[in-house]
Amino acid sequence: MKGIFITGTDTGVGKTFISCVIARSLKKKGINVGVMKPVETGCKRKGDSLFPEDGIMLKNASNVKDSIDLIVPYRFRYPLSPFMAAYLENRKISIDKIKNIYFKIFKKYDLILIEGAGGLMVPITKDFTYLDLIKDLKLSVIIVASNRLGVINHVFLTLLLLRYNNIIPLCIILNNLSSKKDIAQKTNLIALKKIIKKIPILNFPYRPRIEFQENFIHYLTKLLQLLRSKV
Repeated sequence: MKGIFITGTDTGVGKTFISCVIARSLKKKGINVGVMKPVETGCKRKGDSLFPEDGIMLKNASNVKDSIDLIVPYRFRYPLSPFMAAYLENRKISIDKIKNIYFKIFKKYDLILIEGAGGLMVPITKDFTYLDLIKDLKLSVIIVASNRLGVINHVFLTLLLLRYNNIIPLCIILNNLSSKKDIAQKTNLIALKKIIKKIPILNFPYRPRIEFQENFIHYLTKLLQLLRSKV
């Protein structure tokens, strides 16, 4: 295992936060970890260029020396799928370019974290999805799901698609995006653990900012132990 792909069950589930937490934690444990976000959309313009906020966060969390152009090869203005964002800007995304950059940094690190956009079936081009990238690069997968009403269905749909493609995820991370919890948020973790037996499910509590919080250490340690056993 060399590359781990961080996918979501939906958009806005906290993939960047989780990716940064993993990258920083692995770095602290002495693992030489690289990061990559092949396409970032919804970038704000700063001067003459688009600012990839997620990519910068990944770079800072992992403390890598790679240029932001390697970490985020493609940047677009509109907060859409890569395919549609590129279409509206009359640009084309080269899958070969993304793969070549991945293999360029492949030899430099013990482990590479690749963050996707949304879920598995988000199109990078009109006929190539993030799932296709996972399969072509033979990446392991971590699923990030937001703890909210509907997450059980979202998780099972993601697992079903992975299973159909003979991919077993390393773990599922149930990410809490709010400190307030309704009845669904209070019971989702229980339901998932009762139904899903062979895939670790980790619960990440609500966080006000991306820096480490002392009450996260228990959860981070579990995740690190899982990843270390796979590296």
